Amino acid sequence: MTIAMDISLGKFAFMQLHATTILTVRHQGRIAMGCDGQVTLGNTILKADAHKLRKLNEGKVLCGLRRLEALLAVADHRHTLLVSGTGDVISPTDGVVGIGSGGNFALAAARALLRHGSLSAGDIVRRSLEIASEIDIYTNGHIAVEEMACET
Repeated sequence: MTIAMDISLGKFAFMQLHATTILTVRHQGRIAMGCDGQVTLGNTILKADAHKLRKLNEGKVLCGLRRLEALLAVADHRHTLLVSGTGDVISPTDGVVGIGSGGNFALAAARALLRHGSLSAGDIVRRSLEIASEIDIYTNGHIAVEEMACET
């Protein structure tokens, strides 16, 4: 959270930082994780091409960063996990995780594409994030996707 000074009112105003839409899909022996690139402070876009995905453990683990006290999407060749800053660890039944401001939009799109299409995991992530960017004002179309093989 950032504090900004409104000189005209002589008060401090709190502005909410919105920084993430991340989607993870496990499908057809592949795991794909993608994100948008937008970071928003209040009603201003601070950055359009933020890098929100990281490869950890010599490229064997994909990690989508939001805020460490909030949520983290983590996936390797065996597991997809949603980890909260309070210590909760959730493994989704269907291998799909969406977090952030556009996460639910991307999650719904991914589940629909999984049920009614024949796209790869990476294509499902990309197209789902594109749909989220058309709905959520805090998600943009600057999309990055990482993909790797996984156990089915």
